[in-house]
Amino acid sequence: MIGPLVGIFFMFVGGAWFWCSYVFITQDHRYKWIEMVLWVLISNILEAFAEFPLSSLG
Repeated sequence: MIGPLVGIFFMFVGGAWFWCSYVFITQDHRYKWIEMVLWVLISNILEAFAEFPLSSLG
């Protein structure tokens, strides 16, 4: 059950990384709403990973 979820997660991370690097290289900000959504999602995911070890310690 967890395998497909990990695959979907890594596909999202790869797509987000590609989009952010594309925007950084080309400076093309026509789709600014996608940038904002991706930055919010990426920051929330990184924050969750940063808090995970602390919450598992008790």
